[in-house]
Amino acid sequence: MLNLETQLVADRQEERIIEESGIPYSFLRPTAFMQNFVNYYGLTIKNENAFYLPAGDGKISFVDARDIAAVAVRVIIENGSQHENKVYEITGQETLSFGQAAEILSKEIGRTISIIDIPGEDARKGMKEMGMEDWMIGAIME
Repeated sequence: MLNLETQLVADRQEERIIEESGIPYSFLRPTAFMQNFVNYYGLTIKNENAFYLPAGDGKISFVDARDIAAVAVRVIIENGSQHENKVYEITGQETLSFGQAAEILSKEIGRTISIIDIPGEDARKGMKEMGMEDWMIGAIME
């Protein structure tokens, strides 16, 4: 079972391989994608006015994938040496709980959207039943 610390260590191992190769790099490290509300939770939001996650009261900074792309474009087209061997943590403007995100969604679409906090093992089981591979389940859970 992956946990956040294990995933971060694995990600850093990949980055270290690149760093040690001597190849110039720029690492972009985005947080949670706003598009997940459409891509992963959209069906239950549409059909059940809810989305289901083992989220508790944890907070995260959601970022739009288009903002990540904008950062990537700047890194690529600007003077390359100023971005050489740099790491960019890409976050949204504020950290939100999924409950706060549900409140924002409710306001924006004009109906009440709820977050249903489910046990982690139930989430894993549901994703496995949908045919997701273990590595993807681990990444989503973190």
